[in-house]
Amino acid sequence: MSLSWYKRKTRLSSLISADGGEDAEGSLLDQLMHGQTVIGKTAKTIQIDSLRFGDKDLDLVGTLEYGQFGVALCIVVS
Repeated sequence: MSLSWYKRKTRLSSLISADGGEDAEGSLLDQLMHGQTVIGKTAKTIQIDSLRFGDKDLDLVGTLEYGQFGVALCIVVS
């Protein structure tokens, strides 16, 4: 059973340990993920990657009735 997004977000924040709020966390997360592509995966980046928000956090409910691009309607699963 996977952890809820709130618990994963809390764990992710503690792994990143950035001061300054979500903007600082986002910048540091971008730097870590970029470093992963340059030097390869580390134990920390593997754990961070498994905790990140992604498709697994959404449930596809259906598509909108009309629209130019066929936008899908998703809800966040907690």
